[in-house]
Amino acid sequence: MKTARAAGMYAVGALWGFRTAEELKSNGAEVLIEAPTEVLKLL
Repeated sequence: MKTARAAGMYAVGALWGFRTAEELKSNGAEVLIEAPTEVLKLL
């Protein structure tokens, strides 16, 4: 998340990874997704 934010990108957190929702949000995630197909809604 920090790298995406530092690069000026829209940070998307994936809830199926190693980090919790709280950890993703506190590190800059602008949105959290639960499934890969949810990325399509963001395009």
